Amino acid sequence: MKNTTFKLLRNIFIALAAVGFTLSASDSWSASREKTVYAFSGGADGAHPNGSLISDSAGNLYGTSAEGGTNNDGTVFKLSRSANRGWIENAIHSFNNTDGAHPE
Repeated sequence: MKNTTFKLLRNIFIALAAVGFTLSASDSWSASREKTVYAFSGGADGAHPNGSLISDSAGNLYGTSAEGGTNNDGTVFKLSRSANRGWIENAIHSFNNTDGAHPE
């Protein structure tokens, strides 16, 4: 009975260690892949971008900012590659509180 309990506890410990290693490896992998491609000014381009970005087939990225824009109610923005391999931001919609505000 003691031997069975020991084996069970050992297997649980090994499984938990493997899960912990997998989680820490994926965290370090994603952290090493993050990169700032555009710094928002807080004006018409938006401020406090949030949520996930989505991409189209051309490689453009789309997202939202919770503040900034024409009315300071947030924006929908597009990031596209420039000729020098940098990124160009274009606020494609500024919320005005009648069509929404502060998207999350």
